[in-house]
Amino acid sequence: MLAPTEWSCFRGKLLAPVDAERLRRVIVTYATLAMVTVGAVVAGLAVTPLALRLREQALEALRHELTLKVMAGGEVAARAVNLAQQVTSRTVIRQKLESYNHGEVGLEELREFTRDKLADALNLSPEMLGIIRFAADGQVVARLGRLAGTEMLKPLASPQLVLTLANGDTGPVLVVAAPIVGRGGVLAGTDMVVVSGACLHAIVDEVRALRGRAEAVLVDHGDGGKVALASDPDFTLAAPDLALVDEALEQRLVRMAEQNGVVSAAAALPATRWVLLLRLPAHEATAAVDTLLLWVVAAALVVIALGVLGLRKVLQPLTGVFIVHAADMNRQIGELRQAQGELAAKTHDLAVSNAELQEYAYAASHDLQE
Repeated sequence: MLAPTEWSCFRGKLLAPVDAERLRRVIVTYATLAMVTVGAVVAGLAVTPLALRLREQALEALRHELTLKVMAGGEVAARAVNLAQQVTSRTVIRQKLESYNHGEVGLEELREFTRDKLADALNLSPEMLGIIRFAADGQVVARLGRLAGTEMLKPLASPQLVLTLANGDTGPVLVVAAPIVGRGGVLAGTDMVVVSGACLHAIVDEVRALRGRAEAVLVDHGDGGKVALASDPDFTLAAPDLALVDEALEQRLVRMAEQNGVVSAAAALPATRWVLLLRLPAHEATAAVDTLLLWVVAAALVVIALGVLGLRKVLQPLTGVFIVHAADMNRQIGELRQAQGELAAKTHDLAVSNAELQEYAYAASHDLQE
């Protein structure tokens, strides 16, 4: 049982008026915070795996695009080699060259016989720019067409084809040193066929254009890792780049690495010692994905905002009804307090009246006794 003072305090709390407007603000505020928190958590759980997956796909797409480009570069190199082999496979002039090597004909006769037939070979393809034929003793048999880029090259010492990339008079050129193999597998001479490198240069430029501010370079690993072709004349190879080039050439796969905010990708051209290297800022590699994610996050924020607005629209009428009931309750509490006041006043008057009656009764009793 509660003591009278405790009961009075408890009853006072029950009858205390409720601040309905403040309570409504509290309800709406906490409901809004709960809605925003739940929405943010759900959006985070949904967007984070999506972001990681899309970034992986972006890097995989870059790997695939680079693979296609090196395949195209390999086709260019293979076409140049095929043109050189078509030149060396011409039987008549090869036999005449073997006759010279055996001392059966003179150098001038060989040159006269060879020049016209090699000039006809220049028409095999518009990409063919020039031909130099060497005899086994190193003598020049014929020099035809545009030969810029061959000045430092020498005849082959073994029957093994060599493909190099050089600077021609109008751009890069592919120089194919093709062995002329005679009877018995003997090296009869060397044909140096100069083929336009415009297609290869275009491929390097296309690689550079794959992503934003990318830099592309073709590295000739057979020439000590020299930059053979670059999208930027000031391009320099760093130690990590050379290590990546070695890995790509050894494994014949697209190798990728990220260091200091820079993504590097390297892939070897088929059947060559050339490696195509792409270098670009890490944020450029996934720029399209980042833009998409920004739109997704913006859409999630819009959805959360609409949810909050909808929640407020629903809560305001409900809390309005609560305020009406609370106001009625406050009015009833006021009336009850007024009745309590009136009752207390009447109780006081009754107590005063009782005291007067008791005093009168005492006086009357005293008079009767006398």
